[in-house]
Amino acid sequence: MKAELSDFRTGWYGLSLELSALEIDEFIRALKSIKGSSGHFHFRSSFEGEPGVGDIEVSCSGQAQSGNLVLEQSRIVEPNE
Repeated sequence: MKAELSDFRTGWYGLSLELSALEIDEFIRALKSIKGSSGHFHFRSSFEGEPGVGDIEVSCSGQAQSGNLVLEQSRIVEPNE
């Protein structure tokens, strides 16, 4: 898995995640396991080498929509799939 942080130099940042096919399956299982629960999971760095993204926590809010991000619809991610 690879994470990359982009500084847009506007006060906003971008985060890119690159996962292998196996990691995608693990990610889907982890998402399903926290759906409707108060659990969470992390993507973590080994904290070695060049500094960058160290930790990303994923949890379920329990609401249909909340927060300050939305899932952008694309040809790959279709609504109601």
